[in-house]
Amino acid sequence: MPRHSKPISKQKPLGYAAEVEALLLAGDVNAADALAAMAESGPPETAKAARRALHRLELRGIRPSRQSPNAGNPVPATRDQKHGMEAARMVQSDMRGERAFVLARSDSAGQVIEFVVTPSGTIRKVTRLPIRLDAYVADHPVELDEPLLCAKIPADYARYRVHEAARLTRELNELRPVGLSAALSEIGPCERAYERSLVYEHMHAGTGIVSADDEKAFQREAITIIFAFDPQGVSDFIEASLEVLNSRIVLTDQQRADELNRVLRSTMGRMMPVPVYEEALRRLEDHALLYYLEGATAKARTVLLQAEEGRRADGPASWPLAQFAARIALFRYVSEESEGQEVEMPSIESEDIARAPIIHLPR
Repeated sequence: MPRHSKPISKQKPLGYAAEVEALLLAGDVNAADALAAMAESGPPETAKAARRALHRLELRGIRPSRQSPNAGNPVPATRDQKHGMEAARMVQSDMRGERAFVLARSDSAGQVIEFVVTPSGTIRKVTRLPIRLDAYVADHPVELDEPLLCAKIPADYARYRVHEAARLTRELNELRPVGLSAALSEIGPCERAYERSLVYEHMHAGTGIVSADDEKAFQREAITIIFAFDPQGVSDFIEASLEVLNSRIVLTDQQRADELNRVLRSTMGRMMPVPVYEEALRRLEDHALLYYLEGATAKARTVLLQAEEGRRADGPASWPLAQFAARIALFRYVSEESEGQEVEMPSIESEDIARAPIIHLPR
């Protein structure tokens, strides 16, 4: 069983003091209040364990109902409080690969700032919405009759992701959306850099086979990647693949498969340039974090496994998920636009493959 593959309530003790462990497992506001008091006045080791437990509860949306006593001394303002941005949410990518980071002064403040990030990691849109953050969460986007995941994350982590997307927008000379500079100034700088997704503070995928129950999460991520592919790169891949399929040279099934794999490896770099590849990995890791925070640990492990394979791969050409996505794109073209061709259908359910885009080649 991979590490951290079970919900917290079913995991073995984490090595904290017994009372801290019991409060962490309780996981309610009363437990958070008790942990806050222990963090302020407990013995050093217990206080340290209590602070770690409070952080875990906060990621699950559980905070103390009041400030713990501190001998009459005021609690220093945090970086979030100084910026006035104390609350943040991350919204799962839609099927086109766009995701959102939403920041507000508090859950009940009357305005939120929404940053929409493209599949290539740049910022496409900045929107100020005159609603409370809790109302945004209650009415966040719905896709295919199911709401996109929307989970609470530390505001500083959201700021870091937004500033990184803004930096990439500048480096790629993308059109800067209206209001971006003012919004970046309002949310303020991040407190530290996050070289890895926060999901790695909670779990690692380990190794394993994707179960049938979690196949949907795997398929969804593959289809999202197709929308992130460079259109010209996909056209090159499909045209070269059609040359193999239309070849007058008699090929065995294995020879044809080998030739199609060669075409895939040679064109993948154009389909998925480095910025898109890196953003795809970050998106997968953050999706795993969303699933984890929502208690869907098995789906989190499934998605994180694909990201870790991508990190170990020698570029997108050797990344199994990207290869799978490219085969879906080829199948969609052949099945919808080309007559008399046959190509093996990827292992994906028909209603899911219908969501994948149809690639139109230049005439």
